Amino acid sequence: MLDIQVNLDGSGAIGLLRKLQWSFQGRAASRGVGEACAKLTRDHLCRIASSRHRSGLARNFYARAADAVVSEPVSHGAMITIPHTGLALRYYGGTVRPSGRVSLVTGRPIKRLAIPIKGRGAEGRLPKDFKGLFVVASKRSGKAVLAGRGPSGLVRALFTLVKSSTHKADKSVLPTDDQYTAAGADALDELLAETINGF
Repeated sequence: MLDIQVNLDGSGAIGLLRKLQWSFQGRAASRGVGEACAKLTRDHLCRIASSRHRSGLARNFYARAADAVVSEPVSHGAMITIPHTGLALRYYGGTVRPSGRVSLVTGRPIKRLAIPIKGRGAEGRLPKDFKGLFVVASKRSGKAVLAGRGPSGLVRALFTLVKSSTHKADKSVLPTDDQYTAAGADALDELLAETINGF
């Protein structure tokens, strides 16, 4: 899960205007900022989905992340939450290790991660999507794969089994702070204009 907090207090004349706006339009202002920043986040994730997703894959990580974006008003801003497994890992980076839960394939505690091998038909899929997988391990190298039998009966390696997987931080998976600030400020300006024109 990833949380983004957007606060728009500012300083000087704009800061004074924002403070007045928060005082008189608190919930509406927070709601407007939240909706604008949630839309910015969804649109950003959808653009990534269209540029990074490989066609023919069953799952589209970033499109599902875009569908998960929610906003909630908080004092002087909004909280954008993306409850989508793996997005925080992509944003902050880190190392993933096996959880130790029981494998759906082997029935034993998981000691390794299954990483799809490119070009083998496993990309965008999980081991549980395949029937009849088995582990092939090399005693010499200590390396192992999850394999299955193809239609002709030939053994085909689908997933590499690794002890951990390290990911570099990728801040480009979310809009920048400046983009969030601009989206929130535009929403506040629009709300202020509607309020003034409504009198």
